[in-house]
Amino acid sequence: MGDEQVLRLLLRRERLTYGSLNIIGLRLKEDVSVQVAASEGVPAEVIIRLCRDPRPAVRERAALRSDLHASLLLSLVQDLSPTVRRAAASNGTLPADAVPKILKSGDLAAQRGLAANSRIGMEPAEVLSMSRHAVLRAELARNPALPAAAARRLQFDDDHEVHLSLLANSTVDQDILDTLFSATTPDSYYIAASSPRLGKFLDKVVNNVVDSDTLCDVANNPSCPSLTLNSLIHSEDLEIRKAAAAHPKLPLRSLLHLAASERLEDKVFAARSPNLPESVMQAFSTDDEPAVRAALASNRSCRPRYLEALSHDESTKVLQRCARNLATPADILVRLSRDRNRVVAGAASSNESLPNSRMDSIIAALQSGF
Repeated sequence: MGDEQVLRLLLRRERLTYGSLNIIGLRLKEDVSVQVAASEGVPAEVIIRLCRDPRPAVRERAALRSDLHASLLLSLVQDLSPTVRRAAASNGTLPADAVPKILKSGDLAAQRGLAANSRIGMEPAEVLSMSRHAVLRAELARNPALPAAAARRLQFDDDHEVHLSLLANSTVDQDILDTLFSATTPDSYYIAASSPRLGKFLDKVVNNVVDSDTLCDVANNPSCPSLTLNSLIHSEDLEIRKAAAAHPKLPLRSLLHLAASERLEDKVFAARSPNLPESVMQAFSTDDEPAVRAALASNRSCRPRYLEALSHDESTKVLQRCARNLATPADILVRLSRDRNRVVAGAASSNESLPNSRMDSIIAALQSGF
């Protein structure tokens, strides 16, 4: 195995140590070099090499490091590549004396990076909010660190993309969000669908949007009202019903509707719900369909007595789901870890809830080759 293959393996397993690994002068492929640039514990001499790498993608990732020396970061702000300059200017450790130079430079790439900087101050934000470049103002509007005064100014911006960027910002004052949602075009529905802070507008989104992906976003929104979920659960779209069924706020009547459905998919969705009533659990534990029993067996809210019954199921899929369930009692896991079916035994053996004594014996058996 070559040096590069070893490095890839260590990176994948997050066991990269540089004390014993000499990568100075090692010609790495671009994707590996980018991973190195993103890794912690990189020696200073390696960081310098990464910042001088001839490939822009490597320098760009290195420019985002929080441990960059100021001189290196300032040199990257003046890099020939606009993506590198943008990344460097967005670095939260950017020296304060570099900010006025970027603002006066006319360099749109660096200014976009500054607009996205997590430590942007009030004065730079105010200057950027008055930029003639809409793309720059939109970048600023998306910044979670956007100062309140700049947000107020951007609220009255004449560019639609700036308004949409503000709507998508999780830190903007609620009154600004409410005003923008009421004033913007239907494009705002797509942003509101996944925004926890715009939950009160989700009924309006459902009534005006037919796109299934957007309605799935509504169903996945943690602020989605119960009444909205109840309407989505009756959708003809499978993915929308699936998303709504998994929502913790799904009304009981909606859950019972799914459980009583003639559609197998709906019963499976219901069987996975953490709020499934015990009466339904009992019925599902003996359901004719293995898919329903398997879904119940994977439910962490399933009662131990039903997991006990499911652990004797004739279906391998049901046994495997039961063996993987962290809520499965220890005595059941021990029994399943000895199952003749290796798929079932393997699932139980890898379950974190398996008692340590049994885990030790399994490891010993593996080491001895059974």
